[in-house]
Amino acid sequence: MAEMKLIISPRFMERQFERAGGASIPKLIAELVTNSDDSYKRILQSGSNREGTRPQFGEIMVEFDRARRTFRVIDHAEGLTYNDMLEKLRHYGEESDDRRQGFRTRSLFGKGLRDVMFSHERGNVCSIKDGEGARCKFIRRPGEDAVIDPTVVRVTEELRKSWGIPNNGTVAEFRLRSTVRCPQHDTLARRLSNFYMLRPISSNPQRRIQLSTSGSRAPEIAHIRFREPHGELLVEVDEQLSYENTVIHMRGRVCRTTVPLDQGAYEDREGGILLLDENDSVLDLTLFGYEGNPHAARFFGQVRLDGADVLFRRKLNSHPPVELLTETRDGLDRKKSFYEALAGIIDPILRPLVEQEISLGGTARSLPPTVRRRHQEAFQRLNELYRQSVGDAGPGIGPRDPHVEPPTDGLAFEHKQLKISVGKTTPTCLLVDAVRLPPGTPVTIASNDPELQVSPPTFLVEAPERGRTVIWKVLRLVAHRENLRVAVSASALDCSAVLVVRAVNRPVDVPHGLAFLPSSMYLRVGQRRWLRLLVDTGAIPSMSSVHIEVTAEDGLEIDAASTVIVPPAAGGDVSETQIGVRGMRLGARGCLKAQSGAYEAVAKAQVVSKKTQEMAEHSGAFRGWEFTTFASCEPSYLSDEGTVQVNLNEPINRRYFGCTVETANEAVVHFVHAQIRLADLILDETLWKIANDAFERNVDFPFPKDHPPTAMWRLAQLRKGEQGSNIYSLFVDERALRANELKAAAEVAATAQEAGK
Repeated sequence: MAEMKLIISPRFMERQFERAGGASIPKLIAELVTNSDDSYKRILQSGSNREGTRPQFGEIMVEFDRARRTFRVIDHAEGLTYNDMLEKLRHYGEESDDRRQGFRTRSLFGKGLRDVMFSHERGNVCSIKDGEGARCKFIRRPGEDAVIDPTVVRVTEELRKSWGIPNNGTVAEFRLRSTVRCPQHDTLARRLSNFYMLRPISSNPQRRIQLSTSGSRAPEIAHIRFREPHGELLVEVDEQLSYENTVIHMRGRVCRTTVPLDQGAYEDREGGILLLDENDSVLDLTLFGYEGNPHAARFFGQVRLDGADVLFRRKLNSHPPVELLTETRDGLDRKKSFYEALAGIIDPILRPLVEQEISLGGTARSLPPTVRRRHQEAFQRLNELYRQSVGDAGPGIGPRDPHVEPPTDGLAFEHKQLKISVGKTTPTCLLVDAVRLPPGTPVTIASNDPELQVSPPTFLVEAPERGRTVIWKVLRLVAHRENLRVAVSASALDCSAVLVVRAVNRPVDVPHGLAFLPSSMYLRVGQRRWLRLLVDTGAIPSMSSVHIEVTAEDGLEIDAASTVIVPPAAGGDVSETQIGVRGMRLGARGCLKAQSGAYEAVAKAQVVSKKTQEMAEHSGAFRGWEFTTFASCEPSYLSDEGTVQVNLNEPINRRYFGCTVETANEAVVHFVHAQIRLADLILDETLWKIANDAFERNVDFPFPKDHPPTAMWRLAQLRKGEQGSNIYSLFVDERALRANELKAAAEVAATAQEAGK
């Protein structure tokens, strides 16, 4: 019987495409962006200086049309002719010949582009190379073979404009299938910026990746760039691995941040060790044997495996072929001995670092429950004192997004326009790019009218929190005359930003035009609650439209229409609309964004346990305390979030608490002198805040205001005398204190008796 060629079922190929591409949009975009990066690499490696000097060289544009559910990735690299498409695009699973031609690019399986195009709808590649145009359609009908349809296209100016290719370049586009949810612009920008497969490209200064999202509103633009978390170097890696007659040189570093990093899903993961091969292609993001270990949550780093690419290709071309890197591009195959061999080198490096983390202990949250409850009650009393002395803080400045994109100009105000009430202190935020403006850079804030006071008038850029690159600096505005229209400017080095402020002589309960109250909501499973959307009708007139965007996980229902018509204000200037929120699954999260013109507001919701909800809802102006370390000699300070930071680097604090969080927590639990010191620091910070805000808001003040520092100090001391004993009793163990007093009295009596003899 004659030999017969095996027929591959279209269903099998469909499963292959789905496994490799699937619903992970960051992975799909990463494949196309990496192809563009490889094309730029080939130009530079070939020595083509003519191509490398073009203005668009190095640009990669990611365009997302939400209405059409279509992605386009555009580069200005080599481009493809009709013959190039025939040669490169019709072979699936065949190794790229870049290495044979001497180019150091990423391609290993020869599948990436096809997986993207065939796993979704209407895939096309359009390209121009040296005046020749070509288009290739990728067609896959249910139950039929996948086919490509390349054609020659005549190049015209209209075509170049339509494709966005002024010289050479390529456009790869595909339409999301209906079962994949369209992402929000901000969420997609954050995930692409952080996605581990894109990090070497998005952090490369020779590449400029931009995401543009269009739809029902004006296009939204974001620059995609990865910035490694700030942290200290723990150890440098310089090892060799001999694996099946191949020597792998392992060089890199392991670092530690001051706060835990997200070590979870690979699309959002912040921590872990990034593994690269000799071509800077990403292999994996892992902590090997310490995956999921809470004591390794602060670790991140990078290790380059020189020789890995040669090993992978040799194993893949062996008989039978062996995949050390998963064909679905989800990292190294954990079941293969190569991964275990790498773990055998990295795990001993991580082990002492993890043990050191264990010895450092935790934060104030690791205190015994009885102590935490007493401290929580103390902060409830301090918050009540704040409300009695200053008044309700109102909607406040709203939540700060830890994944916010750095300002394009280095500085940006949270709002472009702001309306405030005369004589009332109004907070607002300035966003600072801590990469362009490193810590220590002076920033100047100025008003073009002396009737508008801005504080602080200058500040030094601090190190960003939680390993981020954006700092939220709270500024406070006070207008002393009505009908003001003032420009507030912020400047530092070559960066600047402007905020337009308008002052009116009537109460404004919503200083930013729009506000959610509360701005953060916690629900229990099965609970239904209401968010209040407050609208200042002086800024946004009644019957105006407010656009609402909702991003919610399964397990959280938010009853919000896409557009809200502002109802008339009921007696005053503030209109209110209620939005229902219901929790159904523990841990589910959601976010609402309201926008009307230049005004916007954000609210977040999360389904939590009853205990977590009760603790969260006791927050106010003051939200607790924690031990930390910082370079200045201040013993403590009150953060913008309302947390008292106790500095373990300060000499007196070291005498009371020790040098580590673990010893400090032990001291707070067992030693009266440490409890008194902690209570004193917390009272100093919180009472000064109360006195300062009471002075700025022009509430009834019991002391003359001719010398503000003295007046505020006297009010803080007065409140300390009135309330200090109640607060101290919640931090100090009264039984231990009485025992110490009895012990001291017994020692005095014994000494006196001895002297009498």
